[in-house]
Amino acid sequence: MPDVSASPAEDKTVRSSPLRHQDLENLGNREKGNLDFLDGPAFLFINQELSPLHASKLHKAVDMCINLDKEILLRKELLEKIEKEMLQVEEDWAKAEAVNKRLRKQLAEFQAPQVMTYVWEKISNEDLEKSIKMWERKVEIAEMSLKGYRKAWNRMKTTNEQLQTDHPDEK
Repeated sequence: MPDVSASPAEDKTVRSSPLRHQDLENLGNREKGNLDFLDGPAFLFINQELSPLHASKLHKAVDMCINLDKEILLRKELLEKIEKEMLQVEEDWAKAEAVNKRLRKQLAEFQAPQVMTYVWEKISNEDLEKSIKMWERKVEIAEMSLKGYRKAWNRMKTTNEQLQTDHPDEK
């Protein structure tokens, strides 16, 4: 923006270069070795007409900046996702560690019976099973005998009833 109090000669330099008074002072600082003025946006507009080579470089740099901004955003999103996954993994790890601790405690408290106790119990169990099978066979034999005795009893009963019906007065 042109300075109103500037003379016509100074006005020409201001029109050809959109530098402000402060930027001109910064140009003087360049000679002293201070390059901080390069960070200002006004430095980009020292020459209003950029050469095609510089314009191309500027365009490439702007495109690269945009692409890098997009990539940074994607990386930040990926980082957030990874951090969430890390939190979930840490929670799962803590749960698994608690279960492991409980199981280790149970394992430490567990006492298996003595081997000989187990052997005697096993033998005793087998003896009881043999005894049960033996008694089941005896019951089957007794039931078969009972059927035979019932048949004989029923035959004797029917024979007796027939004799009584045939000879009612013999009593």
